[in-house]
Amino acid sequence: MKLRFICLLLCLFIISPISIAAMPETVHPALASMEGVNSLEAENQLLKSELELAKKPHIYFIFDLENATISLKSRGMEFKKMKIEDIKLWGRPVNTKPYTLLKRSSLFTPKREKIKPKKAEETKETKTFEIKALELEDMPASYRLTLDEGIVISVRAKSSGVFSALSNAVYRINWYLSRPILTLWNSVRNKPFTAIYITLTKEDARSLYWHFPEGTRSIIYNPS
Repeated sequence: MKLRFICLLLCLFIISPISIAAMPETVHPALASMEGVNSLEAENQLLKSELELAKKPHIYFIFDLENATISLKSRGMEFKKMKIEDIKLWGRPVNTKPYTLLKRSSLFTPKREKIKPKKAEETKETKTFEIKALELEDMPASYRLTLDEGIVISVRAKSSGVFSALSNAVYRINWYLSRPILTLWNSVRNKPFTAIYITLTKEDARSLYWHFPEGTRSIIYNPS
């Protein structure tokens, strides 16, 4: 009898943890309700902010960090959607509202050829020349977008070779080392600072630079 009782206790001891582990995780109804309310508030704020931009006949961008996409839109219509391959965030959370692009920075900035006016005596001879138009291939694939309120978006193309992978690795190391320093520096100056690192395909990175001149408005959506 005692042996049977001991065996029964051992079985219960072994089975109980398995049963508990197999039980589905439950969320308190109040917590689930609060998460639902916060989600609706974030979506309403996004719609309100986009409505502000859609009233004018200008292009604007929506950086949807939650769904890892970037949308080029105008008047509420989406013309192009780009998939974000990788996202890294640092610093102060951003609000869901329109921001203005202040500056684009790249190591090799595309420039148009300058046309020098000819002197009077030179105009007598007819010479033909061609003006090289900037194309998508001329746009940089690695650059920084500086927005107002201390927001900096670093864009890098997805690695597609040994040299490209090495370059991106060096940049990431530099990004991780420089962010704390920049955060401390802006904290001393009492200025906000947010760093966003995104990776796109080379074509999408160049396309974003081409369609995103200074003065363009954008919304960063990151409710989480």
